[in-house]
Amino acid sequence: MPDPWEGVAADGTIVTGADRSRVPAAFEPVLADAAALAAASGASLYVYGSVADGTVRPGLSDVDLLSVDLADPYGAGQVLSDRYAGLCRGVEISPLTAADLVGDSDAAYGDRVFLRHYCVHLAGPDPSATLPAFPADARAARGFNGDIARWLQRWQQVLESGQLAGDVLGVRAARKTLLAVAALVSVQDRTWTTDRARAARRWSEIEPSLAAPLSQLLAWATTELRPAQEEVRLALAGDGIVAAVVDRFASLIGLWPEESQQDDDYQRVIASLRVAYGPGPAALRDGWAKEDFKVQERRRFLDLLRERGAASLLEVGAGPGHDSLYFKQQGLRVLCTDLSPDMVQRCTAKGLDARVADFLRLGVPPASFDAVFALNCLLHVPTPDLPRVLKALSEVLVPGGLLYVGTWGGPNQEGLVADPRYPVPRFFAFRSDEVMRQLLAGQFDILSFAAFDRGDNDRFQSFILQKTAS
Repeated sequence: MPDPWEGVAADGTIVTGADRSRVPAAFEPVLADAAALAAASGASLYVYGSVADGTVRPGLSDVDLLSVDLADPYGAGQVLSDRYAGLCRGVEISPLTAADLVGDSDAAYGDRVFLRHYCVHLAGPDPSATLPAFPADARAARGFNGDIARWLQRWQQVLESGQLAGDVLGVRAARKTLLAVAALVSVQDRTWTTDRARAARRWSEIEPSLAAPLSQLLAWATTELRPAQEEVRLALAGDGIVAAVVDRFASLIGLWPEESQQDDDYQRVIASLRVAYGPGPAALRDGWAKEDFKVQERRRFLDLLRERGAASLLEVGAGPGHDSLYFKQQGLRVLCTDLSPDMVQRCTAKGLDARVADFLRLGVPPASFDAVFALNCLLHVPTPDLPRVLKALSEVLVPGGLLYVGTWGGPNQEGLVADPRYPVPRFFAFRSDEVMRQLLAGQFDILSFAAFDRGDNDRFQSFILQKTAS
């Protein structure tokens, strides 16, 4: 249901109906339970959407929550969904970290606008309390939806890979695209709205040639019509309605800078992985034995290092340091890095030179290592970010330096994967042999490739690479 109070105040700032007094009494129990879960971990929790502005329909609507630094928002959402199945379709907890709200990026600005105007505080520290009212202007519109071009690229990749049913993808694309249309209407008419239906009607008046495809998107967004695979393909094509909206958005409002988009997404993945690989998982993984084929591939790489006279090695994504310790015992000078402080602590306990670092911020001089070892870590890098990660690894290698990449692959798909052994779902990107070859070839020559199938579409890819001559 649209927010009847949404609009622009006399001073030009955003107005919405989100208010604690409008939350229906029937939903107080689920909010109380959610607040208790958040309070136990010191996290912040907010409610937004139809529950926050009082337009919720019991049994037909979701309860939308937003957390800041909650350890397991997905697990908490599932617990609450099961507990209150008769009250709502589900409880969804969108995760943020405190770092997401800091800085001058469009994403951070949009998060602050959303927190200030659309969220009602329920528990924990309240960063929204110190935020000013934000102007209903192009910058706010860009903060909310300036990533629409990036979303189009993702949807096209998902459609091509077949990892999501066409009708589900069509609904998601329609809802996000119509929010971008609402931003266009807001800036064009100097108003403020996130109402998809209002936006589709108004932009159809402004640009009648888009009326039919906008009407189709609205039918998908409201689930009045189920999109067919071919219809979704046409909507996401280079000359389709979504691309048309991207073009108008770029002209009228402006898109997020490409590097900014990538870094925001990359940092979100890094932040969630730091939580995932905390003390418990670090201790768990420290006790794991390595599979025989990985031991053999590690030895094969060592043999090549000795043949080449290599003396130094950097391990990225070192985990608890088993492989770094092996290479050190074989006489190499080793530096190991991991994004998890708890993993690095286990490395240093083994007498290793270790530091907290991610792929793009390794903190080592260019051309300072003969080799880099990357086992089971590049699968945590979103595919759009992998080229610049590989470039960063190439830069720390001496000319002709060697890189080992061992990763789980298979059908092209990426996203969050839940595992009860970890406090939050982890991001994984599984890529086919061909896609991996194409990505690696941008920075390296492939010296050897081996694959090990373990069943259930589990395929381990083992690459030995050499830095491409410049």
